[in-house]
Amino acid sequence: MELWIYNRWGQLIFSGAEGWDGQISGEEAPTGTYTYLVRYSFPLDGSIQSKEKRGAFTLIR
Repeated sequence: MELWIYNRWGQLIFSGAEGWDGQISGEEAPTGTYTYLVRYSFPLDGSIQSKEKRGAFTLIR
């Protein structure tokens, strides 16, 4: 799995293979709307399948 989180201006604020902890450069991310892209792969019928999911969420503190 790979995860990318973008702020409302489209700037990449997180990328990694684990979950996001809600921080940007060691500081709590501000309340607001963020977008994400998740790319994951899995075996199916003897071959590797890849999928992407995109969406938005609102961070509330």
